[in-house]
Amino acid sequence: WSAGYRRVASGAPIATVADPVDLQPSARKPIDITLAAVSGGGQRGVLEFGDGATLRTEAGGKLTLAASEALYVGGTLDAPGGSITLKLTKKAPEGAADLGDLNQRSLWLGSSAKLLARGVLKPELSTGGRRAGNVLAGGDVSLTTEMGYIVGASGSLIDVSGTQATLDLKRDTASGVAVGPTLVASNAGSVRLDSRDGIMFDTTLAAQADIP
Repeated sequence: WSAGYRRVASGAPIATVADPVDLQPSARKPIDITLAAVSGGGQRGVLEFGDGATLRTEAGGKLTLAASEALYVGGTLDAPGGSITLKLTKKAPEGAADLGDLNQRSLWLGSSAKLLARGVLKPELSTGGRRAGNVLAGGDVSLTTEMGYIVGASGSLIDVSGTQATLDLKRDTASGVAVGPTLVASNAGSVRLDSRDGIMFDTTLAAQADIP
């Protein structure tokens, strides 16, 4: 708080008495973000997350992109240790055959698309400068279509690999219990692809556990 904040009139802008600061990673909370395009009113329900766009959460967050009929991702979705869900929600009519309309009813990953749910260190506050926290495993990436195709262009990437970090942990020694540096690694996450009509996938998949 700025000096003299007690004398500021009620209703004054908060910026007159406080300065913006970035929270430390240990104090940041993950959020869930959903972008959706629903058909109706003459609209088909098409969602495009363009080349060069980036949407990122804190560790453990969730990103969901949903469209009724067509979904294109060309940018970067980054949810470290969290989840990324892409889905087409419109169901095919009962007994419908193959749609045959690849461009109009598909979930596309463009050549520059990156779906990143890598493992990450989520630090915690500690005393005495001790390195503390949780080493989160890789997250979950899911691509599903109730009707239509899943297409992954060459150059696109899905990465749910684990990670590693050094923490100061208690361990048994010859002279008793001591706190010392310990390398902690995490597992990879999962990737799910589920399509009614077909999958054409040149996307690079990375899902490596980071074993020390």
